[in-house]
Amino acid sequence: MLKRKVFMKILLLTANYYPDIAANVHLAKDLAEDLAYYGCIVEIVTKMPDKKCLDNKFNYNYCGLEETIDNKIKIYRVKSIGNKSKSIFLRIIQESILTIKLLLKSFLIKDIDIIFAYSTPPTLGLIGILLSKIKNIPIVYNLQDIFPDSLINSGLIKKGIIIKLGKYIEKIIYNNCDKIVVISKQFKEILKTRGVEEEKIEVVYNWIDSQKIKDIPQKNNYLFDRYKLDRNNFYLLYSGNLGLTQNIELLIDVAKDLECYSDIRFLIVGDGVNKNKLIDYASKKGVQNIIFLPYQSHEEISYVYSLGDVGIIISKKNISKNSLPSKAWSIMAANRAVLASFDLDSELCEIIKSHNCGLCVDAENKNELIKAILELYNNKVQLREMSNNGRVFVTNYLDRKRATTKLYKLFKELIKKN
Repeated sequence: MLKRKVFMKILLLTANYYPDIAANVHLAKDLAEDLAYYGCIVEIVTKMPDKKCLDNKFNYNYCGLEETIDNKIKIYRVKSIGNKSKSIFLRIIQESILTIKLLLKSFLIKDIDIIFAYSTPPTLGLIGILLSKIKNIPIVYNLQDIFPDSLINSGLIKKGIIIKLGKYIEKIIYNNCDKIVVISKQFKEILKTRGVEEEKIEVVYNWIDSQKIKDIPQKNNYLFDRYKLDRNNFYLLYSGNLGLTQNIELLIDVAKDLECYSDIRFLIVGDGVNKNKLIDYASKKGVQNIIFLPYQSHEEISYVYSLGDVGIIISKKNISKNSLPSKAWSIMAANRAVLASFDLDSELCEIIKSHNCGLCVDAENKNELIKAILELYNNKVQLREMSNNGRVFVTNYLDRKRATTKLYKLFKELIKKN
């Protein structure tokens, strides 16, 4: 592991941080811990965990300070305003209030050398840019999804002033960041078409810690017992956000069509604004082979992804243009094949095909999805080969230390230039 060579104090802006539960919480935590090992001080400004947080091991006080790893990681939290609203206008108000709170908290932190801001929500980028101008320090923006494209493709917004505002915010952020770290080559190409200089863009895939996420044999997986799951069944697992871009309705329709197979079961693990609607949809269709489970703690992630014989990635069309679902890496790390109902021309499908880690079918194509499920169900040898290939891929190409070391060196170079 890389040893410390220069001192740095890094301000990390993220909407969610451990023990909160969100898609990329582990990335911020891994990065902070590795930077601390390299000798950096990491000051994290984030919101307080959601009340449904299952990892809550601390007593969170308003504006309280948490310190970890020999006081090299300092965490400052602010209160958010209620649960996420389904209304885009109310959500904008919520995010705006949260942005002001995060800005005020960040402004009080002294002697920062560099800012690293995540893109969800994009207002974190605006906070980072304002602070970088005031404090005359560089900022690195981590683009997890492309805004406002993500809102447009999810159906949250279709036209009007919100799109214009989103594109304006996007332009401000891209023009004023010192570096933009993107999570795929496809993102890099999109940014280049929008006038971002190639030398400003760095590709760093969302990594996976293959030492932490691994295959748990069924006999040792206590989640089967916790939720009274029959170990003899064939399980297709979706784990993650139940929002508007995921096409879980299609998965429910597929499950209904496959009820004739008595040992095929669908597990849907997670939460989101669409969860209750999805449960109602499954109930009205009378689907008997779907089981909805709540989010599990991050410590149990290996157990979660080891529940399925196959891990599912499913979305609506054109989502790949602004998102790369890195839950695929967790599926592969758990030694499971990936079945992606996703845009066939996406980078994700290119990886799955070229490394033989699973199967891809075009987004929203129910018949092809059913066909692919049955192919994996009926070919256990092929399934095992794909599962093993996925584990090899993440181990060889998505190593945590390689990625965090790259970011550390990037920060060091920018500070040196500043």
